[in-house]
Amino acid sequence: MKKRIILIISVLIILAVILIIKINPKKEYHLKEKDILAIMVYDETTETYVPSSTFPVGAYDIDFDSSYCKNGSTIKSYTRSTRTVTITMSTADECYVYFVPGEPTGVDTIAALAGTTGTDGSGNAWGVVNDHGIRYVGQNPSNWVWFNCSDLTNQNTSTCERWRIIGVFNETYDTNNDGIPDTEGNLIKIIRNDRLGDYYWDYKLTGVGSSTSDYGSNDWSDSQLMMMLNPPEFINSGYVNENDASPVHSNTIDGEGYVLSDQQTPIRIYQNMGSYFNSGLTAYIPASTSTSGWSSTTEPNTSTFKKMNAASQAMIATTKWYLTGYSSNAITASAFYDYVRNTNGTGAVYNANRPKIWYGKVGLMYPSDYGYATSGNDSVNGYDRASCLSATLNAWGSGSYPTYCAYNSWLLYVGVTGNTTGTNGRTTSLWTITQNSSSAYHVFMVSANGFVGSYFANNELGIRPVLYLETSVKITGGNGSYNSPYTLSMN
Repeated sequence: MKKRIILIISVLIILAVILIIKINPKKEYHLKEKDILAIMVYDETTETYVPSSTFPVGAYDIDFDSSYCKNGSTIKSYTRSTRTVTITMSTADECYVYFVPGEPTGVDTIAALAGTTGTDGSGNAWGVVNDHGIRYVGQNPSNWVWFNCSDLTNQNTSTCERWRIIGVFNETYDTNNDGIPDTEGNLIKIIRNDRLGDYYWDYKLTGVGSSTSDYGSNDWSDSQLMMMLNPPEFINSGYVNENDASPVHSNTIDGEGYVLSDQQTPIRIYQNMGSYFNSGLTAYIPASTSTSGWSSTTEPNTSTFKKMNAASQAMIATTKWYLTGYSSNAITASAFYDYVRNTNGTGAVYNANRPKIWYGKVGLMYPSDYGYATSGNDSVNGYDRASCLSATLNAWGSGSYPTYCAYNSWLLYVGVTGNTTGTNGRTTSLWTITQNSSSAYHVFMVSANGFVGSYFANNELGIRPVLYLETSVKITGGNGSYNSPYTLSMN
């Protein structure tokens, strides 16, 4: 299909874009810079157009009152995250699209901070870098944000939780509200400062779901932890979230997904799954096993398990998460990044039945998130950020690596209080979302000592929920410090 597009942009208050396109009838076009033959920027001083190679960057919106197409085509939208103009055209047309400065989204605000540096309360350096996404690095950066607030008009310690911004990343997310990510663009990724508690990643018996042993399964899409953290609609087919019947051990399941005893008594595999989102369900830890079979567990301390309220649920994007992993922890952060995202087909899962992606709301951090968050120490030879990132993450727990690499990654610190860290919060080992593909039940974890290892899924480690914010979420106040976290709102 032959296209010819001319784009004219003003550098001042109003930016005018002219597109001339030869198209197929009634076709919707998402126009990017690669489609443009010429971009001209209007200079009001000289009253001439100056060639440009880019779309307007940052917080610009279409002025629909001024924009039009001569032959009646419809100018629909401008997507900032992907920098595309969407136009539905029924014939070859000449469209005039006017851009006006708009209110920044949260993505605009955080992305604009790339290159920022600072020091925390202990004098440790932190910064915002562009490294496979816009990321906060350092021991205690100013990346604090209020979230899960009971009152969005009054965000403080009484109404909200402190979360932290991992960064801004190009992800695939759902725009049609059908649970299937369909649009690629930049999203803000955040993590809870405090852990919900120490929970099993998965504790299913042999033959239940994807479990091939009594150690559980490292398939996140089938794990009990996933089903506890996500809304009930993400519970896999065949499972229920009702109260258990009397536990009786068995390794067989019927067609409805119930575990059956010799007396054919149904036993629900999951207890009150979806409890993090559903305020009507008691917040039970995932069902566990004991020597006598399935056993119920008690309700966690409510002070560490505040459920996700409705206003915050609306801010969470349904996103594509990556589930491939690797067979060893002796790799760098960048290698973890490539294996997890299955770059060039390099990622692996335990067997062909395990999915490589998952669509959902709430996950956990990737091992690469932890590694990339280090600032290193520029004042110590051989331990600057580049040197830390060249070391394998299993080595971060020995020699000088903990002091200069691991301890300068803020994701190691859990439940931080105040502007200084030290050993504050460096006491808990944390689960990641990523499987060790050499095993059916090992999952990568971040040790409190700083190294990345792998552990049986049926063990209890710290859980810090991770999620992506909808593109319409805005930062309306605060400066990102511990004492003044960013405040959020949504249209």
